[in-house]
Amino acid sequence: MADTPKTDILLVDDEPRNLLALQQLLEAPDRNLVLAGSGDEALRAVLKCDFAVILLDVRMPALDGFETAKLIRGRTRSRQTPIIFVTGVYEDVSSVSRGYEVGAVDYILKPIVPDVLKSKVSVFVELYRKTAELNRQKEALRAEARASGQRFYDLVQGLDAIVWEARADQNRFSFVSQRAESMLGYSVGRWLAEPDFRTCIIHHDDATATRAAYERAYREGGTHALEYRVTAADGRELWLRDHVYAKHGGDGDNGAQDGHAQVRGVMVDITRQKEIEAALAGHSEHLEELVEARTADLSALSAHLENVREEEKAGLARELHDELGSILTALALDVSWLQKRMNNSGQPFADKLQAVRGLIDSAVKTTRGIMQDLRPTLLDDVGIAAAISWQSQEFSKRNGIACKLELFDEQAKLDEMRSISLFRILQEALTNITRHAQASEVRIVLRSGDDGIALEVHDNGIGIAANDAHKPMSHGLTGMRERVRRLGGRIAIAAPSGGGTLIEVVLPAAIAGADGVLASAGDPAVSGASLSIVSR
Repeated sequence: MADTPKTDILLVDDEPRNLLALQQLLEAPDRNLVLAGSGDEALRAVLKCDFAVILLDVRMPALDGFETAKLIRGRTRSRQTPIIFVTGVYEDVSSVSRGYEVGAVDYILKPIVPDVLKSKVSVFVELYRKTAELNRQKEALRAEARASGQRFYDLVQGLDAIVWEARADQNRFSFVSQRAESMLGYSVGRWLAEPDFRTCIIHHDDATATRAAYERAYREGGTHALEYRVTAADGRELWLRDHVYAKHGGDGDNGAQDGHAQVRGVMVDITRQKEIEAALAGHSEHLEELVEARTADLSALSAHLENVREEEKAGLARELHDELGSILTALALDVSWLQKRMNNSGQPFADKLQAVRGLIDSAVKTTRGIMQDLRPTLLDDVGIAAAISWQSQEFSKRNGIACKLELFDEQAKLDEMRSISLFRILQEALTNITRHAQASEVRIVLRSGDDGIALEVHDNGIGIAANDAHKPMSHGLTGMRERVRRLGGRIAIAAPSGGGTLIEVVLPAAIAGADGVLASAGDPAVSGASLSIVSR
């Protein structure tokens, strides 16, 4: 293992005897003391090194300490370097104020008390080292994020479908996968450069209806499926099915923050399917088999992308917890240790330590929030009941909507796939309540019985209109249904007589395995999900 690099400290004084004294006081095997006899020498040293702290004599001929500090602070690289003024002359209030204005963090009067000087310098050296280590960890996380993004990009480019992204208000694509060029013959550059390029290639007989369908999808948000004909670059007529998902600003990750919809979609060539449908007109049983096969393919693709996303989130959350979390905790403990050992005479220094501690606490809180958004640790450590309890509390804090909980007492952890599915379904249901329900209270029930695991989410809002309830893609039901289908369960949405909306999800009975984790009692790959919409 390589030796830890030495930390650089700059000592500036026009008296050689003072420099020698400072050097003798502060020498240590892990430090590199750089000596400067004037302000000019100090500025040249700052150009070469990054210093953990600078001890600067105030009274120097030519360039005094105030001017030297001001010039050091003028450089971006050394703007944050701590500067401690050292002077043998009693400073009046105006001089001290001037020193702080040009960037000093402290004053030390000669004759110097060795223990005080060593303590102050040691704190800044340790902070410098911790900051450097934290920056290295941040860069490692950025590199991993870039690698994760590249893996996802490679996955998208390999799909036999056109993956795209756009801003509804900008009327042009911001991203399309390479499949756009090989499928339709138009270059990716043209897709991105030409405004409203999609309208240019839509078959003239479908243009008006298709434009209206896209506008409705952008306006309403959520998931929509559109089918229409396009004309390829070589004149061929193709059928596309575009699975569109529109998210408005403020609703989560990557949403546009100005209220315009951030829109993503996946275009699939269904020309062959349409040809078969035409050829098999009147033979509904064959057509149904074909539709089921194509639906299974799309469902498998959706499941794969969903699993990749969950794995990436979980991995990134673990990295934040294991690496960044441990560093911040160690730094907080070190600052607490120093605070306990400060006496009354070090009050200014104690105040600065308290400020540093506040910054550390803020970083810990921010890191914890990011980890919980990516993958709640309660879901893995304690189980689905605890995760639902935490999510309901966060929901109430953000929206002012009361949550009443009825949760079964878990004796064993629910298997990971079921836990994640139930948790994501709850998140989608609460999001819909925030957007549409105008509710003041939500009742959440999680129960375990002979028929399996059941989740109920019931709000006291305005309810769901009959025509909306029968749209298979309203209120995010498509994503919920796909999750439940893969686990062989059922989902129902109801308008109870007492008002509001009730969503009920039931996953099939499970069997406790030898490892204590609940496992599926059936084969979810071949089990079907039922979706019913009823009035109560």
